[in-house]
Amino acid sequence: MTLSNYKKKILVVSGSRSDYGLIKSVLNNLENEKKIDTKILVTGSHLEKIYGYTYKEIEKDGFKINYKIFLNLKKTNKKKLVSSSLKIIKSMGKILIKFKPDAVLILGDRYEIFSAAFTSYLLGFKVFHFAGGEETPFVYDNTFRKCITNLSTYHFVAHKDYKKKLIKIGVDNNKIFNVGNLGIDKIKSQKKINKKFLIKKLKLDKEKPIFLITFHATTNFSVKQNINDLKILLSVLEKFGNFQKIFTLPPSDVGSDELRNIIIKFCKIRKFNQFYSSLGAENYVNLARISTLIIGNSSSGISEIPSLKKITINIGKRQNGRIMGKSILNCDNSNKKIEKTIKKGIALSKNKKFLKNILNPFGIGNSGKKSINIIKKLI
Repeated sequence: MTLSNYKKKILVVSGSRSDYGLIKSVLNNLENEKKIDTKILVTGSHLEKIYGYTYKEIEKDGFKINYKIFLNLKKTNKKKLVSSSLKIIKSMGKILIKFKPDAVLILGDRYEIFSAAFTSYLLGFKVFHFAGGEETPFVYDNTFRKCITNLSTYHFVAHKDYKKKLIKIGVDNNKIFNVGNLGIDKIKSQKKINKKFLIKKLKLDKEKPIFLITFHATTNFSVKQNINDLKILLSVLEKFGNFQKIFTLPPSDVGSDELRNIIIKFCKIRKFNQFYSSLGAENYVNLARISTLIIGNSSSGISEIPSLKKITINIGKRQNGRIMGKSILNCDNSNKKIEKTIKKGIALSKNKKFLKNILNPFGIGNSGKKSINIIKKLI
């Protein structure tokens, strides 16, 4: 092979629906690069039936999955996550030695991504990390994120303040790139689905307004406290009987099994409530478009939903530390505060002037293309 015909090699790692939804923008742009050989590795909840077999969404989007590391995540206790991390390290090591990528692309702060970063670093492969510099002190992902930063070669952040935080802890300014939040690309690239069609597809009540709800475990809290916090939220939601509640179930974190079971039971015995292991990006974005409020404690509500000119009710401490726009209404996890904040959100959802002026502090999109243009110069 002549030097002019040599293709640079990139390995993209995804361990959950959340990181794939963001890094998909990068993959879309990589598809247009004829001089780059891109391979995709999936692991974690992607390959689990209980979490909706979300690897199928990757394939549906037209991408070929080259490597799979199956973890058997029927339970998500700490012991299981340790054994899962070890399996990723061992299996990915073999993949890296065989493929020999010029760059390993990872996004986020979950244990699967930490395992991938650790393996790549130990074997001497360049790590390109997306979504560093953020702070979430009440979840263990915060520690993973900081470790991943130290294991990474280059850093793609979503906001100038996140870049400043990385510089403050000693990361070289020339190795940090503020490209905005990749989730905005996801929002802007999704085809709009006709409201009537979507309601029929998801078997919703056309007469009732919608709450779209995602509640994750705050992993530095005890399982007991997370269960209590969820039950408080559900008791408040009961008071808004004229709304149908659509839940997306939490991912494979410690304590999530209990939360999933409570949400499933809540929905099964109540009319007009539904739950999904994964709605898929297209359904999720379009359902958000027609929902009155986005409720819960997911980062999506903070970094992506503002681009839809929608209001997010952010509950509890899980997202403390993140930059938030004016459309994010924060409240403590108490009955009175949640109810009051939801009522405020409903009122603001009718205020056209307020909605029109919602801005996303993480940019206007095109982050995937910006990232690839930078990556090409670095590999």
